[in-house]
Amino acid sequence: MALKNIDKAEASSHKFVDYAESGRASEALWQECSDALGRAMKDPQERRRVVGELEENGVLPRMLLVCGGAIDLDGDGMTKEEIDAALNDNSGTYKNQTKLSAAYAKEHFSEIDTSEDGSLSAEEIKVWQQQNQGDVHPGENSPYQENSDRPDDTVPEDQKHWESRLVDPRASAQEKLEAVEKLHEMGVDKVTLTDEEGNARTFRIQVEPVSPASSKQYVHLYDETGRIVLRGIGADGNYAQEVDRKAQKVGYGGDIFSKNNKDSGLVRFDDFGDDD
Repeated sequence: MALKNIDKAEASSHKFVDYAESGRASEALWQECSDALGRAMKDPQERRRVVGELEENGVLPRMLLVCGGAIDLDGDGMTKEEIDAALNDNSGTYKNQTKLSAAYAKEHFSEIDTSEDGSLSAEEIKVWQQQNQGDVHPGENSPYQENSDRPDDTVPEDQKHWESRLVDPRASAQEKLEAVEKLHEMGVDKVTLTDEEGNARTFRIQVEPVSPASSKQYVHLYDETGRIVLRGIGADGNYAQEVDRKAQKVGYGGDIFSKNNKDSGLVRFDDFGDDD
């Protein structure tokens, strides 16, 4: 398990810096990377290996540039005091990648601070990153999805199948709800989906009985803010619309999410399979 945790941490870190550098890092991705690093670095020996690999492949210098703003809060250069504040904080304010970046900055402070003014500017960090970019250069594809040697980096094919159906605008509402239920049966409670523009978002799956003795189930998909994305009642592989307090049928797509994400493949099923 330790090896898988390390592999997952490195893969998540690759993904995090790739998305952050292109301006596509979401709060969910920050948390995903932080969680993966947290699991991998519980043991000192594992932590040393994670740090060593991320430094060798150039991800850690890139991560320092990405996380620099979270350490240099006043924007006038990262000081040793700000680095120590990040490292010593136990409130949970700083994500694990930020703390890892702070530790890396502290270790290499004098080497990065070429101006010798007692602070690390963004330009100095960028120069350091370019000099230590390792095996994966900025702008190139990182191996976090392609490397078959990493057992946790690849999503099972059946999971990919159901996830792809969720964003398929040709799939009906019932077909999408089936995908939600199938993912739930696989033990998947969260999915990260990429839209047509390449933006990744995380969604939460919830499936529960309508009542304790009922064979029918509420099948729900929520966005990162807790708003309903998809909803329906499932029974024996069939899905029906839910009703409101006035016994009126409601749409398969959550009203607020659908209104704000009209072009999303998740809710583009209005012409397919609605109940009469």
